[in-house]
Amino acid sequence: MAATFKQSLIFFKAVTPTHPGYAKGALDFVDQPVQRDEFGFPCIWASSLKGAVRSMLSRTQESNACLKLALGPPPTEAHEHSSLTSFLDVRLLLFPTRSLKGIWTYATSSHLIGYLATYLEALGKNDKATQLLQNLRNISTPATSRKDILLDGQLAILNELDVKDIKIDENLPKSLFEKILPEELLAHVKSRGVVLVEDDLIVDLVRRGMFIQYRVRLNENDKTVDQGPWLEEYIPQETILFTALICRPLLKNEACSEPCDWLYNNLKNKVLWLGGNETLGKGLLKLYLVDA
Repeated sequence: MAATFKQSLIFFKAVTPTHPGYAKGALDFVDQPVQRDEFGFPCIWASSLKGAVRSMLSRTQESNACLKLALGPPPTEAHEHSSLTSFLDVRLLLFPTRSLKGIWTYATSSHLIGYLATYLEALGKNDKATQLLQNLRNISTPATSRKDILLDGQLAILNELDVKDIKIDENLPKSLFEKILPEELLAHVKSRGVVLVEDDLIVDLVRRGMFIQYRVRLNENDKTVDQGPWLEEYIPQETILFTALICRPLLKNEACSEPCDWLYNNLKNKVLWLGGNETLGKGLLKLYLVDA
């Protein structure tokens, strides 16, 4: 019997602020910025994600034959075979923004949703991608599903920016993400609301919404500053991101006949530590796998 081919969308909700680190000095005003895609939006490179997944699974299953097949052997044995699994870069979908009314809500744009359509196409889900883009074209921006964030009927203040002439569409999350987001995550998005804005505005909302933390290192003896201050950048708590996973069962052995099923089952409904400052509670992501 042939081993099972697996491909999935993986959605992430940041349970705590997350720092997928980048080279020092990539931003003029931040010492330790996060990784960014080619358009300047925060992302998590596939290599960082794969390393975090391997680390999580290795803690309890270090000698597991399926782990070695699914994610590839350790560097000292890399000549044996490659990984059966391909991860795509993790992209931004919904960004939490401060709101003058309602505390916070999600913001997104056609550019960010276009990432999702591209990944759906990569997984062969052309019908879903086409429907998503068609639904997007039918919505006039700016629009929101939460009328309680509005002042004077059509104005919202998000991350200290005025967003004017907003239309109310209570079905916005359903129109965009039904049958794409898992039910639990979709319900969460509905409860917090979504504002669909122009691409130019989402750039500013994301830039203003990134979490910047000042850090110092103290001298243990007299508690004076030994190093610092320096600035660390984080993807904020509640951010929703996504990627795609493709596992091709080209190899198997007697100890592991279904490496792709094994990987899928060990990622489903898990939490993942990723990035820097894990011991300070940073980098906790909840995973949602969606069959594609």
